[in-house]
Formats: sequence, structure tokens, C-alpha cells
Amino acid sequence: MVRLSSILLVLSLSISLAWAQGTTSGSVLGAVQDSTGAVLPGAEVTATHVDTGTSRTALSNDEGRYLLANLGLGNYEIAASLPGFQTAVRTGIKITIDRRAVVNFTLTVGSISERVTVTGEAPLVETTSASVANLVDSQQIRDLPLNGRDFIQLAALQEGVVIAPLANRQPGDSGIKIIINGTRPSSTGILLDGTDIKNNQGNTPGGLSGALLGVDTIAEFRVITNVYSAEYGRFSGGIISAVSRSGTNDFHGTLFEFHRNSALDARNFFDRDPNNPLERSQPGFKRNQFGFTLGGPIAQDKTFFFGSYEGLRERLTTTDTFNYPNEDARMGILPGRPPINVLPEVQPYLDLFPLPNGPDNGNGTGKFIAANPQPLDEDYFMVKIDHQFSDSDSFFVRYTFDDSMREPDSQYIYNELSTTRNQYLTLEETHIFSPSLLNEVRVAYNRSRSDTEDIVDPNFPVVDPALFFHQGRNGLLGTLNVQRGVVSGFGSQSRNPQFHTQNLFQYMDNLVWTTGSHALKIGVSASRFQYNQSSVSRTNGRFDFRSLADFMLGRVNNSSTRVTAPWTAGLRQWLVGLYIQDDFQLTPNLAVNLGLRYEFINSPTEVTDRVANISDPLQEVPTEGGPYFENPSLKNFSPRIGLAWDPTGRGKTSIRGGFGLFHDQLLPWVYTFAPFRMRPFALRITMDSAIAGPFPTRLDDLVNQFNLDGTLPLEVFNSTSANAVIDTSQPYIMQWNLSLQQEILPGTAVTATYAGSRGVKLSRTADVNVPPGIIAEDGRRFFGTSPEGTTRPNPTFAGITDRRWDGLSWYNGLKLGLRKRFSSGFQYQIAYNWQKFMDEGSAIRTTGGDFTNASTFATDWRDRKIDRGLSAYHVAHTFSSNFTLELPFGPGRSYGSGTSGVAAAMIQGWQINGIISLSSGQALGINGDGGATCRLCADRGSAARPDLIPGKTNNPNTGDPNAWFGDTEDNFQLQELGYYGTLGRNTAEAPGIATLDLSINKTTSLGERVGLQFRAEFFNIFNRANWGAPNLTSFSRGRASSSFGEITRTTTTSRQIQFGVKIVF
Repeated sequence: MVRLSSILLVLSLSISLAWAQGTTSGSVLGAVQDSTGAVLPGAEVTATHVDTGTSRTALSNDEGRYLLANLGLGNYEIAASLPGFQTAVRTGIKITIDRRAVVNFTLTVGSISERVTVTGEAPLVETTSASVANLVDSQQIRDLPLNGRDFIQLAALQEGVVIAPLANRQPGDSGIKIIINGTRPSSTGILLDGTDIKNNQGNTPGGLSGALLGVDTIAEFRVITNVYSAEYGRFSGGIISAVSRSGTNDFHGTLFEFHRNSALDARNFFDRDPNNPLERSQPGFKRNQFGFTLGGPIAQDKTFFFGSYEGLRERLTTTDTFNYPNEDARMGILPGRPPINVLPEVQPYLDLFPLPNGPDNGNGTGKFIAANPQPLDEDYFMVKIDHQFSDSDSFFVRYTFDDSMREPDSQYIYNELSTTRNQYLTLEETHIFSPSLLNEVRVAYNRSRSDTEDIVDPNFPVVDPALFFHQGRNGLLGTLNVQRGVVSGFGSQSRNPQFHTQNLFQYMDNLVWTTGSHALKIGVSASRFQYNQSSVSRTNGRFDFRSLADFMLGRVNNSSTRVTAPWTAGLRQWLVGLYIQDDFQLTPNLAVNLGLRYEFINSPTEVTDRVANISDPLQEVPTEGGPYFENPSLKNFSPRIGLAWDPTGRGKTSIRGGFGLFHDQLLPWVYTFAPFRMRPFALRITMDSAIAGPFPTRLDDLVNQFNLDGTLPLEVFNSTSANAVIDTSQPYIMQWNLSLQQEILPGTAVTATYAGSRGVKLSRTADVNVPPGIIAEDGRRFFGTSPEGTTRPNPTFAGITDRRWDGLSWYNGLKLGLRKRFSSGFQYQIAYNWQKFMDEGSAIRTTGGDFTNASTFATDWRDRKIDRGLSAYHVAHTFSSNFTLELPFGPGRSYGSGTSGVAAAMIQGWQINGIISLSSGQALGINGDGGATCRLCADRGSAARPDLIPGKTNNPNTGDPNAWFGDTEDNFQLQELGYYGTLGRNTAEAPGIATLDLSINKTTSLGERVGLQFRAEFFNIFNRANWGAPNLTSFSRGRASSSFGEITRTTTTSRQIQFGVKIVF
């Protein structure tokens, strides 16, 4: 630690520290020659920003080459001049994020005062970099239909990118989950103006609406999917890099309102009338998104501002379906068994459940269908100031704020109040020392906060406080749970309350030096994570029962509660990186990209040293104090290499290939819950059936004893569950690609790419304190009834959740892309992915889970190969297409060119935009009866799978949402007692997705600089029911599950219609 602190101190004193996470600019490069093809050294090349008037100049070198690096985004005029030659001018050159626009000049003998102007964009084909990337430009961002106005959705229009429809989205982490080339969502970087804005769970940022608002504040963004430059660190997947808009010399802005209403929408496939559940009906829904943008000059050619506000008000009601005890069950009558004398202590709890109002399930429960109001308020604003101190010194500061609140029902009787607040502050200064040397300094403070707690629902009858599992603690009923959803969870959420705040300080410095044919970029980075969290799950206590009958008799299967008082952990960690990147022209038509990055973390600390850990699953007494875990990152050297070859030398064909090594860093979201799952600072007990009762007084009696004398019965103390960080290793991913790109028409290019990756030492989530079993003669692990199959190796703990850093992953994909740049009123883009992603475990997080379509926990932490199969994020095929078409009607157009007045106003200004999205289903993991293999293994959620009947399919698909897999015993059977099932991991496939979103825009001129735009947007216009994940439990308590394969939700909305109006000036 002393050594690391010394390194940080020296770095901070000697150089401006940098996160070096990405660029917010682009470059123009090329060669200057005369009409005979001879190179022209010393030519002056000037790039002038059309909208702000700022300019930059470079001189061509001895080889006639020039480079203008770190140009701000926008439209440029590029001029090349040399005494004795006419000045050549190229207009219409657009600089986008990280673009290296190739603009070559051929100068003609003549007077330098003579200007020869050519209008036309630089070639679309990439001939200077091996990185696989695509741009989402301002026209796509502003024109394409976006459900919720979330610009991140547009990332899925690029090759190699998939939105995981079955990934878990929960309060504080409700953004869409982006999968790039098969990597996990946490491995995807999301940058705004070059700074990391990922949320405190390491995923896509955004408010409780699930959207990243501010679409009108984004100039454009770039999606880099494979083998990116050494400039980018921390992430091993892909990078989404967005740049905010700036003001110009002209005032410009918008006023807008978008409205959606259930009266305009189609009914969701699963919507029912809560008052008459046999009838389909549509719950209420209303959404308004409104706001403005405004930008312009403070001082002409010198200082500019841009600002925006967006408000979202949503009143959504969903139809929720629960399984609750029916009227017979309340009297002790269950099908197929003698009447039960309901325990008097249980009867008041049984009576709390509302009576079913839907179909009977035939097992003592019925469907209860209820409307779930989910009011949502969200407010977003951004302000940005750009200032040009001189021709060689520029600066900007940008502040973004997003605040949201939502209050839906939580397990019916309580409301779950969730709030989030995200704040992003970035300052950047660029200084040009000479035409060949510049420096960029960037500092950022990004804060992400999310709070979630259960509160009393005023619409539900007040629960008698005498029924609370804890008296005088939190004023709420705890959680009642009957295993496998026989009875839906009831009471407060067991994981609440929880509060998360991440403060991320980023310091960045990049030095760009052009020498000869080399463009060198050198940077050093530091990022300081301050993660403050209070996660006191089981605060109100929880009782679990194996069946409805057990519940009625008060026979507890397990019970759990937090014993110690709540507290807030303050985790602190550094991430430091250095890099060098050299992009150079080996020959006029061969570019080489060489980079090396070194990046490391320190072992995290807690501000009051309240951390404890075990370094071995058999360790009985945790080690208190830091370091929290052994640092695996000190040898993190990451080489990157790429080649880009233009075989014709005309800029219309490129063959590119590259390789890179990328490290996933062990940052707070990897271990965030561990401090709250390890004694002595956090004591949470999970008692099995032998000591879990009596119901309902057991938990309060134990807590009262602990508060009185600080003790617990030994068997209870030894039931402490824990999260540990036992054996850390450094996860990394190797990426490679080979790409062919060809311009087939002016401004139109086709791309074919093979991309692959291999992940090493990836995390697998597992309970490492399960019985070891014995290895049978046939090589299978057998548990049985012996001590080896029924006893935990470490008797002082219950389950010990650990992340094993030994998993492997494999990805191979073919990507095809076709893109036409916007011209003549038309642009389109097509992307297709054919891919396969395999791994041995897909989860990072345990609490809440990362996904809903597979098991979070490993089957056997000792044998990773048993879980080798399709990743939980695997989607074999995706196809997307988007287009913008300005209809050719009106004055000066193909049709109606002679019209004027009202007629012209009626027929001109029409635009049609659309997005088509098709994909096969996400991989599904079918679950079995964990208790049939090993009861203690199942207690902590370890994966259990049934046996596959020989000769039957491991991926049945009937197409019926009531029984997606057909009858359970058509293809599966209960696994042999004491053994793991023979069915592989994630062999099934969820329903596919198909949507068409369409918008029709009409812009009417209200004056020389003012337009009125009306938008009608149709999401899922054909109203296709894109079904969600089916119930994955095949067997429970030794019997086939009656709900196996049942689908109760869709992954996309039904057809929704949105109207919008914008005043643009």
C-alpha cells in the first residue's frame, strides 16, 4: 500500500493525471502532391470549423503527409496551399468521434490566391485503423423513433451489439443491458465526453424510467466493438462513446412535447381486468416528455453555451398476477390429502392474503390478478460552456443532472419507493504547443446514487404490528415465501432497504505528437472510486416453507434475518493506467496501429476499516481489516496491434485485422455486497429446518437475545451466511478480428467482419460451503445421505457465496453491415450478426441477479466444466435495419416542384423513419429439483438440472405461451437422487423478438429560421407479442411442475403510439 501511494503521489505531482478513457474529437489526415504525383513538403493545411469559425493549421512533412489531430466535432472546410500552386479547398468534411478522415490534395500550378473548391465528404471506408466501430450520427439520434427517447437503444443497430431482453433490470440499475461481441454488460464502457458514466452497479446509466435521457443533448456517439486503441482502459467488451452538443455562432434550440396514452395503444397480450380477470383489458397509461434545448454564442467566435431540460411524467399501471391460497386452503383443505388443522399462529398470516380472483391452480392456490400503479417522475438537465482562449487554447465545462422517483407495489401489500440521482461534471482543456504537438487535460466528477425501501401502501389494509416478525425495528411485515412460487412472495422485499452512492473522480491527460508518418498518443490516468453503501437485507426477517401444507402447519424450511445494527460501508479504491499508442503509415496504403496499456488497481479499503474476509472456504474466524483481498492487477500489460490495408490505394477498399488483450478490473460492483455478508460487522443468520422455527417468534427472540448480551446459540451463530472474496485472479479477454470493407456506391459501403474472443479467469458465482459428496465409480459426484453429502465442510458458516475467478469464455461471430451515408434525402443502415457465445458462468452479481433466464449460481464450484455451455447472454442471430427518407415533394423537389403557398406547405417537409429489429431467442437454463441432488446445495441457489430423457430434445419449443416446453415429462425426468442431472447448461431458447418502429414527421416552416415539426411514432406497429422467459422450473419436491414453460410477460411493449411536437429554431 505504501508503494502504491508513493506511485500515485509521484504521478500526481509530475503530470496531469488522466483517465485516458477516450477521445471527444476527430482528425483529418492525408497527403499533398502535385499533378505529377510528386509529394509537396511544407504545404499549409488549414481546417476551419464552419459553425464556430475556429481554425487549426498543420504543415505537410517531407513525405507530403499532414495530420490535424483532436479537432472538435462538426463540419469543416479544409484548405491546402503552397506558394506557386493554386489553393485547393474541400468542403463538406464532417468530423465525428474518433474519425480519421482521409483528405488528400493534388495542387495545380498557379497563383496561391486562386482557390479551387470541391464539395464532398471523405471516403466512408476506414483505411487507417483496425478497430471495428460504427458511428450513430446526429441525424439518426434526432430522427429515428425511440421508445422512451433513450439514445442508447441505437447502439443495437450496429454490428456486434445485442440488447439482452432477459437481463434483470431493477431500481438503481434499470438501464438496458448492452452485450458487445458476447461480453457481459459490465464489460461495456459508456462514456460521455470521454468520461465514464456507468452506474453504481457497473451497468448502463439512466433513471428509473430505464432510459438514459437527454437525447437532444447528444451530438453523436460511436460504438467500438472490437480491438480498440490502448487509449481505452478498464473495459474488456466494447465502448460506447458519446459527445454532448455545443453552442455555435448562431442561436438555435427546440421546444418539445411527446405524449403517449393508453387510449392510443394496443392491449398487452397478458393484460386482464382486475375486476373481471377472465376478461382481457388494458390498464391505464399516460406519459408526457417535454422540455427544451437552447444554444448560441456568448461572444462571437470565442464563447458558446448549450443547455437543455427534459421532464418525464409517467402514470403507468401494469397487470400483475400472483398465486395466493384459495378459500379452501384457509380452512385447511388441500387437493389430494386429508384436511389440515391450520396452526393458530399461522391463521392470521394466511388471512392476510387476498382471495384469488382468477383461475384456480388446482393445488390450493389460485390466480390473483391486480392492477399495479407505478407513478414515475424524472427530471433531466444539462448545461455546457465552450470557450476559445486563443487559437491554441480551448476549454469546455459540462454539467448533467438526472433525478427520478418511482413507487410501484412491492409483493402486493407494500410499495417500493425508489429514487435515483445521477450527476456528471466534466472539464476539459486542450492546448496546442505547435502544429505537431498538443495536450488534452480532462477532469471529471460523476456521482450515481440509488435508494430503495418498502413503505406502507395506503390502499392496503393496515397490517397488525403484532404480526411483524420483529417488534420495534422497521415497522413492516417481513417476507413469507413458499418455495418455487407455489405461493407468490408476500410482505416486504427481503433485500430492502438498500442505499448506494458512488462518487467517481477522474483525472485525464493525453499528449498527441505527430512526427513523420507517426501519430503518437501518450496518456496517464487515475480514477478514484468512493462507494458508500448500506444494504441491510433481511431487516424485517424472512420465513421460507417448502409447501403450502408446511406453511399451514408452521413447519419452517429455513428462516433468516439480520442480527446486527445497520451501518454504511465506505469503500475506497484507485484505478491507475498508462498507455502509448502509435498509429503510423508504414506505406502510403498500409497503416499500422500499435499500442500498449498498463493498468492496475489497489486493494480496496473501508474508511473505518470495517471489513472482514476469509481466504479459504474452511477458515472459521474471518480476518478483520484490510487489505480486503490480494491485488491481482500489478502485471496488467495490455498490448494492442492492428493493420489496415488499402489494396487499391483509392480509399474505397480496406482489409483490416487486429488483436488486443483487455483486462476486467475488480472494482466496487464486483464485491459491493460482500461487506454486508461477513461477520463480525454484518451478522445475517440463515437457519435450516432443524432450528428455523418456531414460527413466527423465532427471529425476534434471537435478535432480542443478541441485543441483550451479544450472544446467539452456537447452532444459530454457525448458521451465518456470508459473501467472501476468497481467491482473486485477474480476468482478461483476448479479442481479434478480420474485416473487409468496400465502397459499392458513392457514400455507400458494405462491411464483413469476423470477430472472436477468448475470456480467461472470468467470475463464476458459487456457494463454496456445500457438501463435497463422493466420486462414484462412474466418475460422477454423489451426495446421498452420508456425511460427505449432507454436511457443510465449514461448520461455522451456512452458505458462503464466492466468485471463483477461473471461468473461461469463447466467442465467434460473423457480422455483415451495409451503410449509406445521408444524401439526397435518404440514409439507411443494415446490420446482421451470426454468433455463438459460450462460457462456464455468466454472473457477476448475486443479489437481484444479473438475468432472469438462467441460474446465477454455479452447479459445482469444484468443477467448472460441468457448466460449460451457452452463455446466459447468448443470442445466435440478430438483424436490424434503420432508415430515414425525406419524401421528394414540394418546391425544388422531384414532385410538386412548381407548387407554392398553402399547397407547398402541405406537401413539403415530410419524412419517414423506421427501425426493424429481429432476433432469435436468448439462451435459457432449465432448472430441476435441487433437493433431489443435494438439499444444502439447493439452499443457496446452486444450479440444478433434470435428466434429459435419452433420444429427446434439450430445446423443446411448442410455441404455446401456456406451455412453451410442452409437458415436462415429454423430454425430462427427475435427476437420479443424489446426482447432478444430465441436461446441459442453457440448452433451451427463449422466444424470438420481431419489431418494427416507425415515425412520420412533418416539418412546416414558420419563418426563415423557425420550423414546426409534428411527429407520429409507432412502436411495435404490428403489435407482435414478443414473449418473455418461460417458467424454467421443471421439477419441484420430486414432482413435475405444473407451471413449467408458462409465460406471463412480454419483453417488449404492445403497439404504442406517441405524438410529438417540436418548435425548432
